[in-house]
Amino acid sequence: EAQVRPDMELVVVDDGSGDDTPHLLAAFAAATAWRCRVVSLATNHGAGGARRAGFAAAEGRYLLCLDVDDELAPGALDAVAGAVADQPDTVLVFDYAVRIGDRRTTEAGMVAPACDGPDAAVAALLRGEISPHLWNKVLPRHGLVPADFSERRIGEDLATLVRVLQVHPRVRRVPVRVPFRRRVRTPGP
Repeated sequence: EAQVRPDMELVVVDDGSGDDTPHLLAAFAAATAWRCRVVSLATNHGAGGARRAGFAAAEGRYLLCLDVDDELAPGALDAVAGAVADQPDTVLVFDYAVRIGDRRTTEAGMVAPACDGPDAAVAALLRGEISPHLWNKVLPRHGLVPADFSERRIGEDLATLVRVLQVHPRVRRVPVRVPFRRRVRTPGP
């Protein structure tokens, strides 16, 4: 709630939960200052299917996908908005932090500062020079359709990013760690 921006919309996808999540999300959407839309899927489709449904419901010009275990750091959406204004029609790759227990590490979302052209962008992705995750990227929406978001259960982000980079081959690294803190779950006892 601290980062509410009237120029952005929030699309929350309930991926077939079997608990009270639909009611909690409806209450949140009714009470929040966000322009919020809740999409409820009857059955679980996994991250790729949830992203596909969220994309289909979204109306904005850019897309930022977050998973349930992601956090936005303070000022993250301002950083995203500033980067989009500076680099329109570009896939923006943000650096991010991973937190495992009490330890934090910073990860570069992209090795090079820039990459242009579909062959170069996809090759950089496949070589591991661009992180294979959707959750640290801002994607231009135009030219993409829901079917571009892979519904695979494993490797869905990589498959989706290959398609995105074919449509939007201009990629820029935003060397700011601010936007994302990724929590990695550690196995319990």
